[in-house]
Amino acid sequence: MDQDHYRSRKEGEIAGMLRRYSLNFRHEYPLAVLDREQLRLWYPDFLLPDQGVIIEYCGMQGSEAYDQGCLHKKEVLRQLGLQALFLEPADLHGYWPDRILEWVEGVQMRRLDGLRTAKKLKP
Repeated sequence: MDQDHYRSRKEGEIAGMLRRYSLNFRHEYPLAVLDREQLRLWYPDFLLPDQGVIIEYCGMQGSEAYDQGCLHKKEVLRQLGLQALFLEPADLHGYWPDRILEWVEGVQMRRLDGLRTAKKLKP
């Protein structure tokens, strides 16, 4: 697996996992967001377009500015209604691919439940 174009070895491992499970993804694909009343381009670590989710790896913990940046990014994405999973080094122990797959599945199930509810409410 070519990990040279990822920012870290762990990002490369996440990409390998996504490929292994045939999940279509874009690495650092530009995403326009409204942040502090400004339209900005962000480059999430992984965008899964078929599932409509973002995966961010916050691997450089320990720097207050970096940690605050991750929290800010998480809050902005939440406010925009975007589904984003933020991973830290501790999250990538054990059989972590299952946890990521379960999270993606949970997002899809909640969306499906929302569609079913909307269909029932249809006049």
